[in-house]
Amino acid sequence: MKQTIKIILTLCFIFNVAAMPRAWAEEILPTQWEAPSNIVITDKSNTDMGYLYNFLLKVTFDKGKDLQSFLELSEDARVSKYGKKAKDIKAVVQIDWSIDNQEHWVYKEFSEEWDAMTSANSHVWDYSGSSEEVIPLTAEKTEERDILNLYANKKTEWLDTGLKDRVSPYVYTLEHIILGDVSIIDLELHTIYLKMRYAVKLGDGNEIIFSDWSDVVSIGMDAMEASGTVKPSESQPIDVTWSNASEWAANTVVEAAESGLYPAVLDKENLQKPATRRDFAGVAVSLLEKLGVSLALPESNPFVDTKDKNVLKLYQSNIMYGKSENEFYPMSVITREETAVILERIYTLAAKSGNIDVLPKEQYVYEDDDEISLWARNGVYAVSGMKLMEGVGGGRFAPKDFTTAEQALALSLRVYQLIN
Repeated sequence: MKQTIKIILTLCFIFNVAAMPRAWAEEILPTQWEAPSNIVITDKSNTDMGYLYNFLLKVTFDKGKDLQSFLELSEDARVSKYGKKAKDIKAVVQIDWSIDNQEHWVYKEFSEEWDAMTSANSHVWDYSGSSEEVIPLTAEKTEERDILNLYANKKTEWLDTGLKDRVSPYVYTLEHIILGDVSIIDLELHTIYLKMRYAVKLGDGNEIIFSDWSDVVSIGMDAMEASGTVKPSESQPIDVTWSNASEWAANTVVEAAESGLYPAVLDKENLQKPATRRDFAGVAVSLLEKLGVSLALPESNPFVDTKDKNVLKLYQSNIMYGKSENEFYPMSVITREETAVILERIYTLAAKSGNIDVLPKEQYVYEDDDEISLWARNGVYAVSGMKLMEGVGGGRFAPKDFTTAEQALALSLRVYQLIN
């Protein structure tokens, strides 16, 4: 009888405990954190005077109260509150970025590594300029991280960590025209987009609690345009006495500037470097407008990798197109055969206005004719026949060679003088 009573009392106790509020029991871990907020990107380039030049961005961000409160707990307090899962946690911020194109996020390429959170690929999901262990999150409301650290005489940050391989194919690092061989990302020509999320790896396995991605923030060309901090407008005179042009091109560059053919996109640029598609778009628009051709913008931008107005005007006028349905590749260098095709289209469009001279065409066949792409053949021989563009000597056109910025200006001036 006593044994029966004892069993009944034990069962009652168990049932009563189950029905009681479990304030003393383990709480359930959050299933998601609030996304990072108040993100600010600051250009810290050249702040480390130990190097001749360095490119460096600083990112500051705020945590939500949920994650901040979780991190404020000591490990014993977390285990007591949430159980063994909360022991030996690893809490980090994952920083995803894209250059010039919000479709080319790093996460898309390295999603498995990001979600695995192993130290071997830590530089992928929280790039800080080294392959060392990523900085853990603290309980402070506001934190900061240095990212995209590229500085002189230490190219491992650019090459060994794979940063160079992750940059979209139309983007390249610039070599500073004064300091020489220094890898930088020119924020007057490029936009760096950034978003962040938190990741907390639990200690009893591979389970990770993520936050949502933050809103996208940016630094660089787009942000400058939005704030009005941009290069000189096309209507402003540009001082080209500094231009670092080749000896043969020096007078031509000055004459092009005096004729209103020098676009703002080439202001303070090294004119001996290969011209990009964006550079040549600026040269082409300056030429067309001097020839009296009116250019309009399209109703909507078809490209995800540029908002450049010169590019959009040429697209609307069927002078330049993208390299894919929605990508222009503005920072790809332009070849001589591409240049020829664009010049032929410029001549055709200007001829429709009726206020330019119609040039006679001579017949040409280049020694390297078989190297000219089929789509470019008509354009190459049209501009060659009108002497708007010539070969490189030895009967060759060299269609795959690059057009430099100073060559683009010289061609623009020649076209202007011949047909105007």
